[in-house]
Amino acid sequence: MFSLNLNNNHKRLSASPGFGASAGPVRHHTMTVSPAGGMSSSRLVFGGAAPVSFARLKTQVFQKIEAFLPVTLAPGEAETVSVQEIQKRRRAHFEAWLKQFRPADRPTALLFLDKLRYIDHPRLLGHLRQAHQRLLAALEQDGFLDKSGADPLSKVAFTTLYRASSGDIISYLYRKTNGIPKVKFHDQWALATDGQDKSQQALIIVDDYLATGAQFFCEALGHGDALHHQQNKHLPHLVNAYKKVYFVVAGAHQKALQRFQTLQAGKTDDAVKAILEGYQELDNARYETPVKNRLKQLRPNQLELIHSFVEHPLLSEHHPGVSADERSRLREFLTRYNVYKYPFGVGHLEGNTVFYYSTPNNLPDLLWNTKARALTPQGVQDASRPWLPLFHRLEDISAYWSVQEKQIPIRNQLW
Repeated sequence: MFSLNLNNNHKRLSASPGFGASAGPVRHHTMTVSPAGGMSSSRLVFGGAAPVSFARLKTQVFQKIEAFLPVTLAPGEAETVSVQEIQKRRRAHFEAWLKQFRPADRPTALLFLDKLRYIDHPRLLGHLRQAHQRLLAALEQDGFLDKSGADPLSKVAFTTLYRASSGDIISYLYRKTNGIPKVKFHDQWALATDGQDKSQQALIIVDDYLATGAQFFCEALGHGDALHHQQNKHLPHLVNAYKKVYFVVAGAHQKALQRFQTLQAGKTDDAVKAILEGYQELDNARYETPVKNRLKQLRPNQLELIHSFVEHPLLSEHHPGVSADERSRLREFLTRYNVYKYPFGVGHLEGNTVFYYSTPNNLPDLLWNTKARALTPQGVQDASRPWLPLFHRLEDISAYWSVQEKQIPIRNQLW
């Protein structure tokens, strides 16, 4: 029922349903803050080099993340504000975020920031080019790449998951950086209603990042409206219509890989539980049987994940840039600063990848959550004082069936 395709370089993993894996990137930059008390010492250690002052350490971290810090320009400022003024505002924002921590914890906050992966525009394009090269290899191996004709991608169509979201950003950048004709990208509705036979064609879905795979898989299975994103209501039909569907992303969390490896091993019951665990707010028992039945209906290797980098949980021993001592220090730090309800990120995933245009919600929410609250000296959330997020993220749940059924006002769906 399940099969695995894995080449010698471990660039591609597929199962039936099937997805793919690649080796994670090597971290070239690490930071160690010493001693644990931080501010009690005026000398700290950075990257194994000679000790530096806290002020210098703070400057180094700011320079690393400056381009990722939000700046809001007032109407008319775009043509008048100077580069120096933008940098000044970013520095002030960074300082304000850092001052929310106890002085003794600020070096650990800098350590935490240093351990994150930052995907700026050039790096994102590089990841999209690498993912596309791996896609082309997969298409050729599976018989969808026609090198003899004028259009090598004649058997392929591209689409995205979410309109006016990261999917649109990625589809544009993916198309431009890989030289793909615009006519190859289609709306899901157009593909689902064009009446063409797709039984010998491949569908490519592009996005930036895969956290758990649960949402994508639930929407691809189409087993229940309560779990379904309105913009993807045609996805189950497309999965059935095409001979194969490739989900191509810049990066994937280790959790997603583990879930599809479970599928590859033929452990259907475990896979169903893993897929639904991200939807614990719903009655999972109601959907367990439909998901299991749908899994059994999929053809071998019908779905495949292809990506450029793998994200390991921040505090995992598999994370390439965090030592055992640093894991212990960061775990204590994140536990202490529970400013809302996701101190280790949504799903407890310990995400650690920041994109220049947004921040995934599986990162600790002290970085992004506008619902977070500052802590009292006793470490209790103070409802009267908001927490200042460091990075930008807009939560928008307006396109999900479940919130429409609950009749939540639009203003309460954006935060």
